Amino acid sequence: MRDPYLINLPKTLFESILFGKYEARFRELQDKINKSISDEDYPPYKTEVRTGGVSERSPRSPADLSNLTDKELLDFINEWEKDEESYENNSFVRINIEILANAFQTVFKESIIPNPKRLKFWIKNRERIERPIYVRVMIYAMQALIKEKNFDQLNEWLTFCEWALSHPDRENDRDYKQGDESRENQNWTNARRAVGDFIGVCLEKDVDVPITAREKLAKILDMLCTQYDWNLDENNPRGLYRTDPLTEGINNTRSRALEDLVKFGFWLHRHKPECEVPEVTTLLAKRFSTKTDYPLTPPEYAILGKNYLSIYNFNKKWAVAHKLDFFPQAQSKRQEWYAAFSSFILCNGAVKQIFEIFKDDFNFALQHLSDFKKHAIIARQPIDVFGERLFNNYLWKMFPLNGQESLLEQFYQQTDEKREHWANLFNNIGHRLSSTGKDLDQSMKDRVKEFFKWRLEQEESAELRYFTYWLQAECLEAKWRLKSYSKVIDVCKAEDCEVENWEIYLKELCQMLPKYTDEVVECFFKLTNDIRNKNIYIQTEEANTILKSGLNSRDPAVSENAKRALNNLLRADKLEFMNLAISNDKQTLEA
Repeated sequence: MRDPYLINLPKTLFESILFGKYEARFRELQDKINKSISDEDYPPYKTEVRTGGVSERSPRSPADLSNLTDKELLDFINEWEKDEESYENNSFVRINIEILANAFQTVFKESIIPNPKRLKFWIKNRERIERPIYVRVMIYAMQALIKEKNFDQLNEWLTFCEWALSHPDRENDRDYKQGDESRENQNWTNARRAVGDFIGVCLEKDVDVPITAREKLAKILDMLCTQYDWNLDENNPRGLYRTDPLTEGINNTRSRALEDLVKFGFWLHRHKPECEVPEVTTLLAKRFSTKTDYPLTPPEYAILGKNYLSIYNFNKKWAVAHKLDFFPQAQSKRQEWYAAFSSFILCNGAVKQIFEIFKDDFNFALQHLSDFKKHAIIARQPIDVFGERLFNNYLWKMFPLNGQESLLEQFYQQTDEKREHWANLFNNIGHRLSSTGKDLDQSMKDRVKEFFKWRLEQEESAELRYFTYWLQAECLEAKWRLKSYSKVIDVCKAEDCEVENWEIYLKELCQMLPKYTDEVVECFFKLTNDIRNKNIYIQTEEANTILKSGLNSRDPAVSENAKRALNNLLRADKLEFMNLAISNDKQTLEA
């Protein structure tokens, strides 16, 4: 029984006939399958990593390392660097420094930190650690304890983090790739990132370190937010999505520290609810200053734009006074403005209370929609979400539907040459309405209907064909939805355009059939017009339900529409409806 995959077969097929070594092997495999997975199964806790036929291993196990004296251990991690490769048990084995660092992290957390004498040695001799990778894993060991709410040595850990940040990021004249394993060409980028991770964990709501750490946390955040960052300051994007400033902001140390600064504000509010978070506003003012050593970059503006509402809630007066710092409109800052504003739009819902504050920004955005770029990661694009935000403000009566004061009409005018944005907005509004439920303020209902009437008058089939989700919006009267649907179908059919996925959503029509038979049958008749030679699959059960109800109607107009719909289906070679046609003809003859 050599093939482990057999364990995945139903064990009742052969378990009862196994014996001896075969049964033992079966039990062994079963234990492996049933074993629950924990953090210890992954680096840094796991000091051997296997991928397919390749495994990576530390030159010494955590047990071996813990038996060394501190001086011996320090000398060993400083000296060992040669990667080794070999074959063992038909597997390719790579012994490398990264896995050694994982083993050292385990030793540091489990053997050194609990021993005051050993810990004192490592804190005192930290300057003698020649490879930044080991500083990084020491910080992650400290972070693991903080996650466990062990705050006994928090002050000491924060001091250690300050020391780590005293080492600058890689120099900007380096033109080769560095790792943090080297002792000759030290690169502190990853260790500095580890400090950011550590601070982020300290500020998490479910960790919530004590308020006594306020001063040190603020100091470290100041260092993280103001020091040189090679990727940002030399415009060296990190990830696959290099054109997206928000993704870059999340993936670089200094820009991500701004996110942690906001988390610091929330942490401070949990301990002091009335506090206006002076550390946050003071540090941001320093970053906005023209005298700063390293000006804000687009990824940093993206983080700030995303978090503007949070900062506004911390200190409204300050946030309003500095809004142009967050969203600069100068010609020379156009890239920064887009990074901030697009992130603000994508990451925040519409907020009625701040419309007046942002009205000039919305107007500015409408004049510069050409600056909006296609987002590389998410399907919903900033320009489409911006349209949604304008629609929300229209619903709140912040401006009229039409005229010079209408930001929504300006949006349509500015996107006239790219009408896919009209379609996206119409579709997204339908999604929102369909998920609203049955209750919607009457004034909002009226404005939704006014908006639809306006869009219907434009007779843009590429937009109106996305009425499908509007049909599901129970917050709008069923009869209005059906009447509107009928008008939409007329516009679409006139341009040989089908309503998007109408054949999939016949269930919605069936639900309204008992009360609104004539409207439903009329819509179905119109939908089935001119579908011959079109690859449309129609749900038989729902279609039969509509047809039978129409054919049995005492209203001649309704029954006539049902007959026409049935004929349309048969002409389109939908032979699954032949029995219904035969049955109807038979009833007609008998009558």
